[in-house]
Amino acid sequence: TDQFNARLSARLQDVVALKGAHATLDASLDSLSRLNAIAGSSLPDTDPISLHAEVMGDEESSEGAATFKAKASSGSTTIELDGLLGNLKSVDDIKTSIIVASESLADLNQFVLQELPDDGPLSLSGTVRIKPGEYYLDDLQFKLAQQEANGNLKLQLAQSEGAVSTVTGKVEIPFLDLTPYLVYGGANKPAAEAVIGAEVEDKSNDGRTQKEDDTGGRKGEESDDLFEVASDRIFSTEPLPFDRLHLIDADFSLGADRLKIGKTALTDFKVTLTLKEGLLNIEPIEAGDGEGTLKGFIRLDARKEPAMFDVEITMEDMPTPRLGGGSDININLKGDGQTPAEIMGGLDGQILVVLRDGRLEHSFATELGTGLLSFSEEKDYTDLECGIIRMDIVDGLVDFDNKLAAQLTEVNWRGGGEINLKTEKLAFGIAPKPRTGLGISAGGFASLVYVAGTLKSPRIVLNPKDVAVKYGKYMAYVSTGGLSLVAESLINKFRANTDICAQILDGTVFDEDPEELLKAQAEAEARAADDAESASKTEIE
Repeated sequence: TDQFNARLSARLQDVVALKGAHATLDASLDSLSRLNAIAGSSLPDTDPISLHAEVMGDEESSEGAATFKAKASSGSTTIELDGLLGNLKSVDDIKTSIIVASESLADLNQFVLQELPDDGPLSLSGTVRIKPGEYYLDDLQFKLAQQEANGNLKLQLAQSEGAVSTVTGKVEIPFLDLTPYLVYGGANKPAAEAVIGAEVEDKSNDGRTQKEDDTGGRKGEESDDLFEVASDRIFSTEPLPFDRLHLIDADFSLGADRLKIGKTALTDFKVTLTLKEGLLNIEPIEAGDGEGTLKGFIRLDARKEPAMFDVEITMEDMPTPRLGGGSDININLKGDGQTPAEIMGGLDGQILVVLRDGRLEHSFATELGTGLLSFSEEKDYTDLECGIIRMDIVDGLVDFDNKLAAQLTEVNWRGGGEINLKTEKLAFGIAPKPRTGLGISAGGFASLVYVAGTLKSPRIVLNPKDVAVKYGKYMAYVSTGGLSLVAESLINKFRANTDICAQILDGTVFDEDPEELLKAQAEAEARAADDAESASKTEIE
């Protein structure tokens, strides 16, 4: 046909017993997309594909047993099957070896419709066994250049109503580099930035485009918030299928001698997942990185309603995938509910993140929007000498008001805010301030970068009108009387700095000169008076 060419030849010694069957199929296809009409969907446009398959029946077998071989190829990629059919009549006992090979992982781009790294050669092999109610994947071997992984998996389906299915498996990784698969938002992704005073297009749920006026509200409507909050949400209100956790018992482990994720190189990484009678445990989670450690667990208990969610993760002296350097992260979260929205809306706990000696590349920094960073002509990066954020979470309200600070090569950040996980509204501000003695002008920085909207549709605003008055609590120049944000054990992990790094440690990072505070308040009051006068004149006119 116009779609493909095929030739099939077959013979059969005994039609009733299916003895002595022998069939050969040779086929070729210009591209998978040529089958769009047959498939009823859009298939990828691929290189030409060729297929050779052969089934050879056992002439002595009364059960119609047969061996089979198949090979498909496209470009440098080949897939080979070599197996045994226990019975041609029922086809319920199959055992086959699978071999996938390619000169480069990038050769698979045409099939997966995404950019994979040009790395290889690639080989994937294993043995599949299928019996009634049982599925096995044994001796799985994955190799990509110098990377390796191996493992096995077994699935036994429940044989009667009310019975439990079981899943067991194990994966061992001598070395694997996941860096090419990290999602950073993409270098071509525009910064999520909106400048007050400009009309910003926003797609509502019905797809119509509306405009925002200078106050962020819809034209002709009153709005108390800087931006109207979108109705769409990240956290679903649909009940999670917790009842299915009672129908499966699982025991699965993953271990890696070396696991590279960006600038993080984990060693002795171990994760074990168990599920029994509705209790899901991912414990332990542990790894090392030189002197650094990762420990923790994730637990979901669906034995009662509402289901209970519990997370505890501790990282010490671990570099982050994107920034490198060192980090100390403590996450302790608890929640309950039957939907993601209920769990997040009732979340309690704390998240503490301390970063030091990291590096922000210019390509990454532009994703933050302008007005926060400065880069010298000699360097395409800036150093993150230290930074901290502490989030205290009570009943779904994430409070980090005046609990965010960082010191970079050219600039300091101070700020904070809150996130309401029930409504998914967020509101926080970061005030950048050039470091003294470095010759950096304050003119290139925003006095305040304010983020509003929702988790799904955030809005980043530079120097917004009235923010100093309506959202003054997010200004950096607010004295809080000092905060003890970090434990004493973290003190000697910071570089010796005389600026914010030292202030983070002694709890005075958010203290400011009273003159600066009075100056900021006076400027805010003056802007408010000017706006009030302008509004009055407009009404008179």
